[in-house]
Amino acid sequence: MMTVLQSILSTKMREVHQLIKARDPSSWRDEALSAPPGRNFVAALRGSSHIPIVAEIKRRSVSEGILRSLDDVTPMARAYEQAGASALSVLTDGPFFGGSIEDLAQARGAVSLPVLRKDFIVDPVQVYQSRIAGADAVLLIAAALRPSQMRSLFALSIGLAMTPVVEVHHESELHAVLELNPPIIGINNRDLATLEVNLETCVHLRPLIPRGILVLGESGIRGPEDIAMLQEAGIDAFLIGSTLMRSEEPGAKLAELCRAGV
Repeated sequence: MMTVLQSILSTKMREVHQLIKARDPSSWRDEALSAPPGRNFVAALRGSSHIPIVAEIKRRSVSEGILRSLDDVTPMARAYEQAGASALSVLTDGPFFGGSIEDLAQARGAVSLPVLRKDFIVDPVQVYQSRIAGADAVLLIAAALRPSQMRSLFALSIGLAMTPVVEVHHESELHAVLELNPPIIGINNRDLATLEVNLETCVHLRPLIPRGILVLGESGIRGPEDIAMLQEAGIDAFLIGSTLMRSEEPGAKLAELCRAGV
């Protein structure tokens, strides 16, 4: 039986095939290279005057189902910016998370914050597509990529002036990731095979990452006490999605979390 991650990746490869079938990759590349300058994702987190939070827009999740119905992501993006988000994350996967690349373009156009494309990136054409849509950063998931794929997509992202946010969950993934000397590493507290969440994942992995690399804690962050605990463990910034999307007032919840910590 396939894991959830394997099922997502199988679907993603079919999507990639359709992108390449619809348009020659060289055409994607040429348009990406001519895209306007991006916004500095890491600098936005390091320069925050409060708790640096990447606020995420996602309609649903595999583990929790529908989180929030959105016809237009623009109001949510603006509410996050007004509430103090340091950056945005937009989930663009359609079949499993209800998002789209158009969501990213709309959110990016509505705010002055840098925007991360959160998806399962497995092919260069998706990196080109991300840059064309306005992404300032892309997520590269170690569990979804061979080391050679990771190196190639990492270099391509850098070459297109985007920040590659490299995500890990297990200690076994760190060696290949650290060889890249990435500016930022995301530690996902959710196991993508089992979907179980454990904040101790951040606590365990943080000491294994050199201090010069910004570390982004992802998944399972629900309240100020979680942020305070993870800050104590050395986590630098936080990506928060489901907690905000389920909240009656996402902006107010985000403002509360931005003031949390120690």
